[in-house]
Order: sequence, then structure tokens, then C-alpha cells
Amino acid sequence: MRFLLSLLCLLSVSPSFAAKTVSTKAVAQITARGLTDAPVPAPEMSAIPEGRYWVVVRCSGPAERSRLAEIGLDIAEIKGGTVAGVISSGLLEVVERAGFKVQFKTSLEKYNASMGRDFPQQDQIYHNYDEQNSMLKDLAKQNVGAAALGTAGASSGGRGIAVIKISLPNPKYDSRGPDAPKKPAIALVGQHHAREHVSAEVPLNVASFLLSNKDNPKIKTLLENVDVYVLPSVNPDGAEYDIVGGSYHYWRKNARKLPDGNIGVDLNRNYDSFWGGPGASPNPSADTYRGPSAFSEPESQTVKAFFDGHPEVTICISYHSYGGDVMYPWGGSEGDISSAKDLQVFKKMTSDVAKLTGYRPSKSSEMYVATGDFTDWLYAAHNVFALTIELSPKGGGGGFYPGADAIGQMSPGNIDAVVYLMGFADNPYRLLDKEPKSLLDLQKEAAEKTAEKAEAK
Repeated sequence: MRFLLSLLCLLSVSPSFAAKTVSTKAVAQITARGLTDAPVPAPEMSAIPEGRYWVVVRCSGPAERSRLAEIGLDIAEIKGGTVAGVISSGLLEVVERAGFKVQFKTSLEKYNASMGRDFPQQDQIYHNYDEQNSMLKDLAKQNVGAAALGTAGASSGGRGIAVIKISLPNPKYDSRGPDAPKKPAIALVGQHHAREHVSAEVPLNVASFLLSNKDNPKIKTLLENVDVYVLPSVNPDGAEYDIVGGSYHYWRKNARKLPDGNIGVDLNRNYDSFWGGPGASPNPSADTYRGPSAFSEPESQTVKAFFDGHPEVTICISYHSYGGDVMYPWGGSEGDISSAKDLQVFKKMTSDVAKLTGYRPSKSSEMYVATGDFTDWLYAAHNVFALTIELSPKGGGGGFYPGADAIGQMSPGNIDAVVYLMGFADNPYRLLDKEPKSLLDLQKEAAEKTAEKAEAK
């Protein structure tokens, strides 16, 4: 499938166009090993559960939304006093027995047909697993010295979870001595949920943009002072599973076959932060199934090991779709994080990113409490300022399969947001200054002072 990137950056950088080694353990550093050319297949199409419905259910607020998610409703839309989403027939009966009013119900097959979406014919711009790997290999080959491609680990089906590191040399950080400072970094993580294919496309676009513009003075300065790690898809099995047979299946989870015959765990309910609480189902047949324990899945284990091994990461974006939101922790609790200073940083960061993307800023749990969340864990475990971005095309909505045009609509503002955050990766607390200065501002001031001293001599 073809990839076309045509966008303008907020920093007036010219637009550019852009065209898995399998490991049982996550690595602490990016390696030079290539990506596997023969991924292990996910379960057969026949294993995809039947009897799944798109429903609209009446509910009165976040607490009832959390209860519905805990039963197993995969909430996709919130409108007024209703929610809409995907649920199995058996769990739909549980919803009704719990006293919730189901206003509308239709099979996923009929709902998908009514939306006029059928992959892959009209969505050839999206990358499947092999095409994603091919693109990443091309980026690495075309940008020797600026891109390192490797694997963070492997999925339950044996597919490599690719990571590309984007960086330019800087003598300040390149020393191998014991006292050498570590270059700060940001990380972009895509596609925890299988059907959210655009959540892999946007970080791929960011990677392509940064590498295509690495000689631009502004981007060059940032990459000399900040490393960028891009993990476009941490759920490669689920992503492939969602498009088996040339049509969409609204698949959310990974594709591991469970002991009871059910398929998959919701990876973004599998992290060890408030795990096992509200908004995540204990039922293996539910789309929001949290797994038998925190970090039960190879994919979430891989992500954990990656961030455990990269303490230099200070800021992270976890991409999802399709709400049009920028959210900060907690997602697993209605309460605020305990650090008042960190909360101020989160609010400032979220507000600024929302302005660049056109999305709504909020705390994650304002939508509904959902435990086992990745960004909650990353902040709690490593004090990383981790945001969730719910991607959405212009005008909002678009569903999980928003079409080819949506990628181009979503990318520019999200690229601007990454470039903006790179400017504060060395010290996110600088965002709280009365007049926050990015790395670009500081570098410019340092250069001006050096020039003034030279002139004085």
C-alpha cells in the first residue's frame, strides 16, 4: 500500500513526501538487527467471534460508563445521555439485566455495510504489517546516521514490535564516559487497539517528517538535543487480525488464543496501574477484557521492558482514535495525581497540544474510569509525562475506519505537537515558566551570547 505525506509544519518547515526482528525478550537499547520478513500468522479468520453488535445504550454519566465498560461494552462514542459501541450477544444480555436501556442494536456486519467501509480497496494508503516494516526499513536505509531500526520485542504471535530511533549526533551526549549526560527523549506509541489503524499511520508520518526535514535548522537542532523513539504498532497481531479477508472486523484486542477458546486481551487495560478495577472487564469474551493479570501479554511486557530500559524518555504520546481528545492521567481513578507541580505541567502540556491539534483537553477519567491504562502506568512507574491523543479528522467523528483522507487531515497538527514537545523534552517543568522557552529559544540565546562575546574581543 502506498504512503503519501504532504503536510506543512507549524515551524514553517517545507513539506515532504514519504514513500521485525523477532525476540522473546525486549531489548534495552535499539539494535542494528533487521526486521523479520516472515511473521508468524495470527489465528485464522474463522476464530473471530460471531454475534457481536453495535449498540446505543442510555447512561447518565462517567460512573455508569465505567460500569458498562466493566461489563464488556467497548465504548466508542459518547453523546449526551447515551454511549455507542461494540458488545457480544451474551454480554448484551448482562447489560440489559443490569437495568440499562438499549436504544438501538444492529449486527456489526450490517453496521459496517451501512458505513460504506470495506478494507482494503478504498484504504490502500494504510500500511499492513509487511508494508509498515518495508517503510521503516526504507526510512532507516535512506537516513543512515539519523535513524536506527530495531525491535523492542515480540507479539504473542511472534511478530516483531518495531521501534525506530531518530537522532542526530551531538558531542555533548556522544561521549561514552561514565559521567556523560544522557540525551533526553520522547516516545510515540501507536495502535494498542487493533482497529485503530490511523493510530499507527500518524506516528509513521511523524517519523517520516522528522527524517525528511532533518537538515532544516530547527529540526536539526531539536534532533541534536532530543532523541525520538517511534513504536508505530504495539499490537501487530490484532492489527492484521482486524483486516483478515479484506474487510474490517472491529477488533480491539490482541490476537492471543486464550485457554478457554476466547481470543485476545485489551492491551490498554493490561498495565499495572489500578489494574483490575473499574472500566475493564474480567470476562475473556469482552472487548475490554483486562487479562488474567497485569502484564500477562507479550505486547504489554515488551512495552514495559522498553520503557524500563529507557529512563531518558521524559514525554510520551500514546495514540488512539477516534474521540478528538488530548488526555492526561489518571484514567484509572477519578482523583488527581498527587504532585501538584506535575499536574500543572500536565494541564499546560495538554492545553498546548490541544490548541495545535484542535482537540479537546481533559483528564482521562473525565470520560469514564478505565483501569490498567498504559499512560497511567508510565507516569506512575517512570514519572514520564504521558499523554493520550484520541485522533480525529477535521470536524470530528470518522469512526474507527475514517478513510484515506483522514491521515492527511490528522497529521499536520499532530506533527506540530510532537515538534513542540521536543522543545521541552530536556525539562518539561520549563512549561511552567511565565514565558516558557523551548530548546530552540535557548539555543538561539546561547548563540547570540557567543556572537556578542566574539564581537567584544
